[in-house]
Amino acid sequence: MKVHDHKQPHPAFQIEGGTRNIKVTLPPVPDWSGKSERLIAKPDAAFITRAERSDFSETSDYDETIAWLSELEKSWSGLRLETMGKTAGQRDIKLAIVGHDTQDPEVVRASGKAVILIQAGIHPGEIDGKDAMLMLLRDMALVNASSDSRASLLDDAVILFIPILNVDGYCRFQSFNRINQRGPDRVGWSTNDANLNLNRDFGKLDAPETRAVMDLINTWRPDIYIDTHVTDGADYQYDVTFGHTSGPHGWSPAIARCLEDLIIPHAEKNLTDEGHIPGPLTLAVNDRDFMDGRIGFTANARFSTGMADSHHIPGILVENHSLKPFRQRVLGMYVLLASLIEAVANDKDSLRSAIAADRDRRWDDVPLGWTMDMNETPLTESFRGVRSETVASVMANDPIPQWTGEPDESPVAVVAMNKPAATARRPGAYILPPHLSDIALRLKSHGIKVSQSVEDRVEQVTVMHLPDAAVVGGRAEFGIVGTSASQVSEGRVRVTVGEIMSNTAEVTIPAGSYHVSTDQPLGTLATILLEPESPDSFFQWGFMLGILENTAYCEPYVLDPLVKEMLDSSPHLAKTYEEKLESDAQFAESPAQQRTWFLQQTPYADERYRRYPIFRLE
Repeated sequence: MKVHDHKQPHPAFQIEGGTRNIKVTLPPVPDWSGKSERLIAKPDAAFITRAERSDFSETSDYDETIAWLSELEKSWSGLRLETMGKTAGQRDIKLAIVGHDTQDPEVVRASGKAVILIQAGIHPGEIDGKDAMLMLLRDMALVNASSDSRASLLDDAVILFIPILNVDGYCRFQSFNRINQRGPDRVGWSTNDANLNLNRDFGKLDAPETRAVMDLINTWRPDIYIDTHVTDGADYQYDVTFGHTSGPHGWSPAIARCLEDLIIPHAEKNLTDEGHIPGPLTLAVNDRDFMDGRIGFTANARFSTGMADSHHIPGILVENHSLKPFRQRVLGMYVLLASLIEAVANDKDSLRSAIAADRDRRWDDVPLGWTMDMNETPLTESFRGVRSETVASVMANDPIPQWTGEPDESPVAVVAMNKPAATARRPGAYILPPHLSDIALRLKSHGIKVSQSVEDRVEQVTVMHLPDAAVVGGRAEFGIVGTSASQVSEGRVRVTVGEIMSNTAEVTIPAGSYHVSTDQPLGTLATILLEPESPDSFFQWGFMLGILENTAYCEPYVLDPLVKEMLDSSPHLAKTYEEKLESDAQFAESPAQQRTWFLQQTPYADERYRRYPIFRLE
């Protein structure tokens, strides 16, 4: 049985007896025309898309999209449509494999052709990439619908195209989604049926959708991964913003240089020539306007392109500007994707050399994530902005920006997100106990090599204790743990770490334990996922909450005489106890906390309480 959600507008949206709907008012937008308009199919053309047919007021729903691709597959040998996995709601995730010749991954690799992965619809309200690629596929297939043939793009490339990754969210296809976006009339919802934002899941891999993407990457080993989005946020002149998510400080510095020098300039030139205004990835520091600058973004491992960076895969994040008309955005996306395909095919040897260099690198000290250094003096750069005025909100104590539509060329500060959120010395390996089999499976899904012991053995290891670790809840966006009204973030409860106390010890590693060497191409990623200080570690995502629960217990009538004897025989313990009473008011008022503290000072304590269950093998 299919269940479809249908939103009912709030009564406030019906005015004067329901004769008129309240309209959402967006900032003014300048008129636009560009050379790329020639790409729009003629009204009677074969394989015209829903977007073109509706003069870019509509996009095709899921069923129409897959039916359109199925018909193109029947007409063109260059496309094969497959099911690459199932969603949380058990819907099919479709993959289009596009190439002139064979579409077998081993044969393609042997041919030397570039493999280009293009993903759309991870956020189904941001669907420009799907509509642009449908137009581009038609023009690759030599269907003479527009003035351009793009068949030559496949001379030296094979394209893997995911038209809609979050099919669950796309099937929530309604008018009351994406309040901040200029068209199309109906779009999908951002999260899947498990209410997960897939573009926060690429580290922990909770969702079947993200695991399907990892399977695809591990099978095909693409030369580039392009994830297409539409922005939230502020107004500015750029209609297509895009870029890679790190620089020389990142997990893949050789790839970053190659993208900056060869791939991105080619795309920027083509967009400009076609009448678009390309710009850098643009996020406001204060999430509202650019008075405090924009973020020089580096993605953490939870994001698609942060995953790519930690996997040493060239990654491009595309963010079309939500306040530009759908027509302008789709045409800009078409030009961008065609340009990136062309550039990657031409420079695939340079990209592959960079990939190899980054995969061969072994960090001594691994950055575990990225954040902004607000104490560093930022650089300033030219910026094609839009003037804003601060106005009073109808809600109390909340002044807001109001965009005027007037160009503003004032330079802005760029606050680089290049400060490691934490670092860790890379060990030789990690040892996971058998009960963490779920984490071992997720490591394998990433492509990290994991072996399993067949017998007990004794090892000298580093043991970590987390005395200050605490459940905090709330969102943890861009690597910064924050709080929100909800204590849940992406289906999990977040944990902070605090101080880490380490010691070396000789321990028995039981049979069935998992051994994860860091001397492998994805060794850096293993460190990012397994070090507790990492903002995208399994620990901080709440996979090991059990270690925070103290299961040791002693009745007061047994413990109190023992405590008296301990205090009488140890002046140091007595002094420590008095100091804790003076410094910790909550502890001083809680007999239960005091008894727990004293029990921890005895051999009867649980030696595994707050002991991180994963050992480092130096």
